[in-house]
Formats: sequence, C-alpha cells, structure tokens
Amino acid sequence: MSANRDLIELLKPIAKRNGMTLTQLAIAWVLRRPEVTAAIVGAGRPRQIEETVEAGESVLSAQDIERIDESLSQHVQATQLTTRLRWIYLIRITI
Repeated sequence: MSANRDLIELLKPIAKRNGMTLTQLAIAWVLRRPEVTAAIVGAGRPRQIEETVEAGESVLSAQDIERIDESLSQHVQATQLTTRLRWIYLIRITI
C-alpha cells in the first residue's frame, strides 16, 4: 500500500500543474499512447462524464509524460504489477 501512496504523491503535482484530477491525468496519459484509440471509462455521476471529456481534450507536455512514465516504471518494479495493469490499478485506488 505504501508504494501506491508514493505513486499518487508523485502524480499529484503533475495533475495539479495541468488543472486535472488524478483520474483525468490517467485518462489523458492513456489517450496519448499511439496504440490506444479509445479509453473505456465508467461514470457513477454526471460530473465524472464531464471530467472524462475534459481529460480527452487535454494535452500533456513531453516533460510530464516522461515523469509519469518514470514514476509508473518505478512503481511497477516496486509492486511487481504488469505494465498493462498499472493505470487500471491506479484509477481504482483513486476513485
């Protein structure tokens, strides 16, 4: 659990700098990947749909992407999660 909190603390400043929630940051990061054509997200409240749309319109800087990738890589190594599960796991713990 400590590694998860550490990762969240690393990502919070990036989200804040971009005016995003952590969930929006995750969606924006996923959508910038060339192999991804869509992000399948759910919503329990109307505001979550609005946040998803805002995330889809966001553009992350190369520096932010590099920092996110680096943070995720360290987190995956620390927790032994596979690369494919890393953002799914992060989204679940932040909701």
